[in-house]
Formats: sequence, C-alpha cells, structure tokens
Amino acid sequence: MLEANGTVRRVMRSQVLGPVISIPTKREARQMMNSLLRPINQGIRRPQATMAFGDFARKWEEAVLPTYRVSTRNFYRDVLRRHLVPKFAQYRLCDIHTPDLQIFLNQKAERYAPSVLHHIRATLSRVCTSAKEWGYLDSNPVAGTRLPLRRTVQPKVTFQPGEVCKIRDHVEGRYRMLVFLIAVTGMRVSELLGLQWSDIDLSAACYISSGHIIEAISACRRHTPANA
Repeated sequence: MLEANGTVRRVMRSQVLGPVISIPTKREARQMMNSLLRPINQGIRRPQATMAFGDFARKWEEAVLPTYRVSTRNFYRDVLRRHLVPKFAQYRLCDIHTPDLQIFLNQKAERYAPSVLHHIRATLSRVCTSAKEWGYLDSNPVAGTRLPLRRTVQPKVTFQPGEVCKIRDHVEGRYRMLVFLIAVTGMRVSELLGLQWSDIDLSAACYISSGHIIEAISACRRHTPANA
C-alpha cells in the first residue's frame, strides 16, 4: 500500500484460489498463486494508494494550481469544492473506478447543464492525471467515462419589465444600477465591472464589449462588427 506520505507499506492478505474440486493438486494451486504474485514480484503492479481523494485534492491545489493563471486557478478550485470534494472526499484514490465516475456524472446530468458536466469531468481528469503521474494511480479512471446526452435542465426564465423593477427595488442602493444594466443590456457582470467611458458610444446608443457591439437602447442585441 502507498501511504499518504509516499512510503510503501506491505499488507498481509489472503485470497481464495477456488474450490478443491477445480484445483485438485498442490502444484496447480502453487502455479495459480505464482501467477497472482508475479506482477507484484516483478514490480509491474504499483502499490495501491491509501490517500483519500480529499487529501490529494488539497495537495493538488497546493502543487498544481499555482502554475495556472488566476482565472483558471479559481475555475478548478470552484469545481473541486462545489462538486468533487463533497462526493469523493473520503474515497481512497485506489477505490475510485470508471463505473463510479460514470454514475456520478449521470446523476449530475439530472440537475446541471452540459457545460457544467464538461467542467466537472475536465477538472476530475486533471486531478487523476496528476495522481497517475505522481504514482498514486495506475491509470486515469476518467478516461473511460462519457458525458450524458444533452438535455434541457430547466426552462429559461425571462423577466418582464415590472418584475425587473420589483427586483431592483429590493436590491441595496449601490447595486441597483448594476441590476438594471444587466436586465436591459444582457451584459455579464465581468463586462459591467470592466466598463469604461471609451467603450460607450452615446450617439449610437451602444457600447463595445469583447469585440461585440451591444445596442443598449433599441433592441439590446449582440452582434459582431463588420471589421472584427
């Protein structure tokens, strides 16, 4: 067994080879035993990791996440803490198998959109790839999983002007303009927070964001400019 600190510990185990009627002689029993021990004795089979997924996830965050840019780092950390650690924290790495992960993804598909499932699978694959590279796993169990078929999780809700006003009236004063602009322009929060006066064309009643023109007054439509 591979301990959490990286040391290898031997564990005594017994295994039933089969009924005596199918293995009539000691010679045949010894041959079967040797075939089971051969991968271990030849170093082909790695020790099973006893480290729990939750402990490995913390080590992965400390060792790997700093190598990514801040946005990617926050993305992986959020998926880990929101979806993966709550489910697999107590699982030993060696006990996480492909069928378990496929069932997990199928269950998530009942509540989340395909894009979220893709993020969950991608993050889990990254973690398991590191576990394989560091000697904790023989293979990546995520490789054999498939994303469930696309389905509509929840119908899209469009707020009417009166409903937007009610929401605005219940929001703290300094955030009311933020809510109002999101409602009438369809801007993302990140776009609003990065908005500058140079992005706004008052004469054309529009603003430019991420290479797209957004008509903020007339139709609230987003389209790519001809020179983009």
